[in-house]
Amino acid sequence: MLAYGEIVGVISGSSGTLGKEKSYLERDKYQELRGSIHQSTDQIYDIFLKYLQKKLRLGDYDLADRTHAIIRALQKSPSQLNKVDFVFVLLCSRRTSV
Repeated sequence: MLAYGEIVGVISGSSGTLGKEKSYLERDKYQELRGSIHQSTDQIYDIFLKYLQKKLRLGDYDLADRTHAIIRALQKSPSQLNKVDFVFVLLCSRRTSV
């Protein structure tokens, strides 16, 4: 579960992913963000790449993908932004398994 939390919460879900064509952090940015907190950043990122490949192959999506879609939709309609104070996302289940 640690790897999945890192994938959805940090690699795909951190604020550094907003406004990017790829909605996830590159390996070096992820490692820079996590620093010495995690010694297994390479291993977690390798798991992420396998997860991403499988997700794309299956045409699936996860919580981070849905959140990015909501944010992009709101950015396309700026008049709707003033109606949103914040977006709260609770991770309650895993949609895609590796």
